[in-house]
Amino acid sequence: MASCHFNLFDDLLTQCSREVLLYANPHWQFFRLTTGIYSIIPTSINYQLSAVIISCGLHGNETAPIELNQVWLQGILDGDWQPIRPILFIAGNPKAIFHHTRFIDYNLNRLFAIKRSTQQEKEAQGYETRRSQQIKQAVEHFVGLTHSVNKRLRLVHFDLHCSIRSSHYPFFAVLPVVLGEQSKWNIYRFLANASIQAVINMHKVVPTFSCYTAIKYHALSATIELGQAVPFGCNDLTKLESFSQKVIQFLTSTKIPLKTGTDFNQLQVFNVSEQLIKTHADLRFNFANDVKNFSQIAKGQLLGWQNGKPIQVSKNTYLVFPNPKVKIGQRALLLLETEYPDVEATKN
Repeated sequence: MASCHFNLFDDLLTQCSREVLLYANPHWQFFRLTTGIYSIIPTSINYQLSAVIISCGLHGNETAPIELNQVWLQGILDGDWQPIRPILFIAGNPKAIFHHTRFIDYNLNRLFAIKRSTQQEKEAQGYETRRSQQIKQAVEHFVGLTHSVNKRLRLVHFDLHCSIRSSHYPFFAVLPVVLGEQSKWNIYRFLANASIQAVINMHKVVPTFSCYTAIKYHALSATIELGQAVPFGCNDLTKLESFSQKVIQFLTSTKIPLKTGTDFNQLQVFNVSEQLIKTHADLRFNFANDVKNFSQIAKGQLLGWQNGKPIQVSKNTYLVFPNPKVKIGQRALLLLETEYPDVEATKN
């Protein structure tokens, strides 16, 4: 089978507002839906299998997932492996990717609220707002195509990111609060098998892309953090080989081996207990700028100051995503408590 050379980074320069067929063979067709958004549609769709969305680059400086998507797309086009599920690949923020920055005007991964307030509409204007609409339209088109025969077809969404800071668990996932218990266990199984080390269960609805697809399309969605963000060319993708192989296995097989029982001892599960919203410009933390995600904070410890007042924690906890530089009204920190999975539940 003849292959088709494809360079994701070069193709992101293409300004495209309509669907274009880039390549086809007897097994599947490869489309560009718009700039940075691609679909691979099997010639014969098995409506008993889930369709898959793989998104990356919503933050332009989180490079490892973007490089992984290039590897996966080229592997398909070279015929190295044969996808049997419909796939939507999304490179979220092309302008930010080329400017090597997190975003241009506004955090793209805060623009997926099901219903946005008037204040949010006023604040979030610019390139990312337009881009979020393009992404939503592409997802709607993809879901309409793949679910046209079987309305109960399950949608799976992996939104791939990197963390701003290093982590005690470098590879971890964040799950939307709307997922049911059985859905969470299904994701736990996949993540444990893919060498993901920890999971955070969110406590409320948030305007992220994975939460959006979980709510609107009942998708089995997860935000997956693949190490710390570094510049292009500095990623060691061998550290992501296990994760990459399990994704490929999922896309090319009707079944994948899933871990059960004591294998879950390797997966640390956390629940969000509190979040800190930035309400004043003077917010600052009482710990080093390079503190790692999942660092422990003892009960009564001074966390920082806001509005001239001290912030103390009421119980032993763990912190993730501390960022005092976010805009006022956005989340500046999450506090976590551990949850120890009931391994017997994995046998059901």
